[in-house]
Amino acid sequence: QALEFTSEVLRADREVVLTAVCQTGDALQWASEALQGEEAVVHEAVLQSGNALQFASETLRGNRDLVLGAVMQCGDALQFASAGLSADRNLVLEAVRQEGIALQWAAESLKGDREVVQEAVRHCGEALQYGSVALRGERDLVMDAVRENGYAMRFTPQELRAERQFVLEALQQCASGTVADVLEAVSWELCTDPELDLEAWRREDFEGLTRNALGMDCEVARANPFAVRGSSARVCSVSEVVWKDTGLHCRASIGLSGMEVSGVFPDSATWGDLGRWLRQQQEGDGCYIHMVFHSHDRPVSPFDAHNPLMDIASEFAEASARAAPASATPAASAAASTPELAPVRAASRSRSPARGHERDRDDCAALLANGPQHPPIGVLRFSADRVLVALPIESSRSRSRS
Repeated sequence: QALEFTSEVLRADREVVLTAVCQTGDALQWASEALQGEEAVVHEAVLQSGNALQFASETLRGNRDLVLGAVMQCGDALQFASAGLSADRNLVLEAVRQEGIALQWAAESLKGDREVVQEAVRHCGEALQYGSVALRGERDLVMDAVRENGYAMRFTPQELRAERQFVLEALQQCASGTVADVLEAVSWELCTDPELDLEAWRREDFEGLTRNALGMDCEVARANPFAVRGSSARVCSVSEVVWKDTGLHCRASIGLSGMEVSGVFPDSATWGDLGRWLRQQQEGDGCYIHMVFHSHDRPVSPFDAHNPLMDIASEFAEASARAAPASATPAASAAASTPELAPVRAASRSRSPARGHERDRDDCAALLANGPQHPPIGVLRFSADRVLVALPIESSRSRSRS
């Protein structure tokens, strides 16, 4: 990369540039325009870095031999080839063998070529999204993609995601650690199908993932308080984490009832420490929870347990500082809050134990029926004793409710 800092004279020196690109192909970008159009120089560059093709002259980006050398080094270099070569079947096949996701740069005609798409998804399941609509509905092709990466399931037609036998096969054959990705794509009807027992698949996948990928013992994994994405668990919404002289002061609400709890933690506390404490505030100490920070734009995952709680205190402080100029009177603040949530909370508090589950269903129906100003994401899952509802994350990142 030292070529970047040399004079124009040296950038036009063939020997100097050849030496540079033989070390780092991307140094071609600093070569003179004349040398970027010299085949021998560009050839040496793409042998080191296929993506150096982007710095070659337009003429050489249409040179089949040069482009073939580039995609053999890096399949994604296909994006820099001329339009005519992106329709070259053998060249595209070579590119997707190196990187399946390179299918996105192929000509439309080849995205409907079964052999090309199958080769791509065998190397990268997510490449299925770039196949033609007809091929994305082929069971064998979809299964090849799911075997490589369960995430590919979301690019299949709705009718396949609602077919019990196909979903079961996908769960059995998907790549290790990607069961949760398959389950995310499953239709709502199958999510509540007791015969599939999708909850068991989630538990098994989490334990296998922690054991195989992290070398973590299952007992240690169970000590982690946070539920796996998509699983049924109570939501704990953390509304405040503030550092004071006595430590980190936290305030949160638990479940649909909105039960408020607060506690003080040492400066060295982690997200996992807060999660375990919140879990203890509930009826069952052994349950998992979904924890959401109002200052954060995503729910906490099991892999976040060791994150320092002090970092979240800083986020809350920054969010408060940003919101301070826009602060209004208490009455205005109350009016600005989400109006749809209040009756649901009230209904949850007043429900009778005898028909709690029915009340949860009614509450969720009320949420889903609310107007377009605050559309909920949807009901994630019903279970015998609780319901998990996801509300939209507000654009300011200052608050999120689940």
